[in-house]
Amino acid sequence: MPRLLSRGLLLLLCLCAYIPFNEGVYAVVPFIIALTLCALGEYLANSSFLTAIAALYSAACLFYSPLVFFLPIAGFDIWASKPKWLRAAVFLPLAAHFKSYGYAMALLLFLYILLAWLLKHQALAEAKQTADINALRDSSRELATSLLEKHKALIEKQDYEVNLATLRERNRIAREMHDTIGHLLSSAILQTGALIAKSSNNNQGLLNLHSTLKTGMDNIRGAIHNLHDESVDLCSELEALISAFTYCSVQFDYDILNSPDVHTRYAFISIVKEALSNIAKHSDATLVRIAVHEHPALYQLIVRDNGTTTEIPTNRGLGLMNMNERIESLNGVFNISAKNGFELFASVKKPVVSEQEV
Repeated sequence: MPRLLSRGLLLLLCLCAYIPFNEGVYAVVPFIIALTLCALGEYLANSSFLTAIAALYSAACLFYSPLVFFLPIAGFDIWASKPKWLRAAVFLPLAAHFKSYGYAMALLLFLYILLAWLLKHQALAEAKQTADINALRDSSRELATSLLEKHKALIEKQDYEVNLATLRERNRIAREMHDTIGHLLSSAILQTGALIAKSSNNNQGLLNLHSTLKTGMDNIRGAIHNLHDESVDLCSELEALISAFTYCSVQFDYDILNSPDVHTRYAFISIVKEALSNIAKHSDATLVRIAVHEHPALYQLIVRDNGTTTEIPTNRGLGLMNMNERIESLNGVFNISAKNGFELFASVKKPVVSEQEV
């Protein structure tokens, strides 16, 4: 039973016992005090201040006997008090005034106090049960959220591994084509070229065969280059560069869902490679941060160290010039900063996809 209903039930029972013994204008005063105590009990909710107020009410009952009829309401609040001797103190006013109202009324009020304690115990048990249920519900939600996040991470990892395996297979096929078909075609082109050179007259058949073999070789080269370019995974390539970098620690943050085009990938790989080389040669940094992010309209690369460099070189070396040229060729932005460490910033716009391509 909720606390409010418990207090209301006790107040009603006490009022029924109070009315036959008290009349007059001031008879309503104990009822108002008891009603105020009920309201404070709901507002303060088991605080030590509420226990103190209930104890004061019990003490006041010793001096003003009509308050004894509403003593169970004070007992309801004192039941949860830390000093347990206060529970026994509730009975003192009842013992002091039992002769004034008779043994039957004293026994009835005694039973009301026991009922108040029973209701308080039930209210505390319900509150604890509600708290346990809420805690269990919250932990279940957290667990469900955690499982969903882990499931999502697992799916993303599986997709990444499948994509990486596909890229590796493409790279393997490109190598196989280069080592087998490419060599065979190269040999055939050389042989037909030698036959044409030895032929006394222009053999149109050999010329056509030689031209066809050269066209096939060009097509094979284009296919091999396309397969190799598509097999380049930006994250794997950057991780390989970072693993080979032993000058200082590196923090790597990769946040790209849709892989950039091949030109952007090669540009970012080249910039990171050159930046790590420059740090190893010219910086006293102890930490390097590399961040690759995808935004709605662009890809972003940031390489930053914690070195003590405070000036940007006026005469940029060949490496910095190559970085700038690569990004400018992609209509991107390339900036250098030397505030609180040396920083390279590069951003490349995403290609615009037409509705027909979608």
